[in-house]
Amino acid sequence: MSVLLDEYRHTRDGMRYGFAVGKVRVLATRLLDRSALERLVDAPSYAEQKRILSETPYGRFLEHANTAADVDEALDRSLDSVYAFLAEAGLPEAVQRFFRVRFDYTNLKGALKADALGVTVDDLLVDHGTVPREAFRGPLSKLPERYSALAREIEQGLDEADGETSLMAIDVAIDRALYAELREIAVAARSRFLQDLAARLSDVANLKSIVRARNAGLTAAAMTEMIVDGGSMSSRDLAALYRLPHQDMLAGLERRLGLKGSPLVDAHGMSDLDVIVDNVIVETIRRAKRAEPGPEDVIAYVRARESEVQVLRVALLGKMAGLDSETLHRRMRASFL
Repeated sequence: MSVLLDEYRHTRDGMRYGFAVGKVRVLATRLLDRSALERLVDAPSYAEQKRILSETPYGRFLEHANTAADVDEALDRSLDSVYAFLAEAGLPEAVQRFFRVRFDYTNLKGALKADALGVTVDDLLVDHGTVPREAFRGPLSKLPERYSALAREIEQGLDEADGETSLMAIDVAIDRALYAELREIAVAARSRFLQDLAARLSDVANLKSIVRARNAGLTAAAMTEMIVDGGSMSSRDLAALYRLPHQDMLAGLERRLGLKGSPLVDAHGMSDLDVIVDNVIVETIRRAKRAEPGPEDVIAYVRARESEVQVLRVALLGKMAGLDSETLHRRMRASFL
């Protein structure tokens, strides 16, 4: 029976994703390889970097980009084209939402924090979500029900909190809601792969939270308040590791989360941890890829493009800021495909 179900699932996925996967396999050949990224880092100037990228898909976006703000905008527009591809390829709505919904939560978090701090929200908003960023400038009660209800719940809980506690409470509530929705989306998409990926995303979110908590000197009880559900480790297990000496805690996280080739003990700061987290997700996607067309291929490509944009942002803005090649090399993320 399970064999028949697997055959049905593969046939269904082949019909659903066949066109998108065919196009993705062509587009993937245009991803920047490691040698191109190395040349970008070692280029003597931003002008030379633009010349190197002129024959790539990024050339048309960067053609008139001459300032850091221009570069940010150009790279954001390049990502718009990636997310637009998800719709053009006719992917199921749930799969499209899996990619884009996190930007909605980023904007909701920004709007709530801006209100708590009494500052303008504009600099805290991002593009690419399912809801236009402009909607987060207005009354949050006018957002889609999922977000407006969450905003009301968070605001009610902030009444008696001080400034720093309020910001942490916003982070925790938004993160929990985001990862809960990712799990819901994965189930709605009927994709075992997306369900596994959602669980892994929860794992790495908890990994970052436990390291941040240790750096901030929080108690184990305070740390568990930052944990999101859905990962492979319970908050009780994470709390037990948290009480260990720092190096033992990191070694335990590596072992329990299966972070092979990701030496937490060698990480220096959150930027190094971000690289490790990225590599964990990439490895999860690589292990899941198969011969038959499926969401894995599309997700691997989109993740690769997202990573590529992160790399370019570091390389281009770093060069503009006068960072040397050695520093840029250290900050670069690996190409994902």
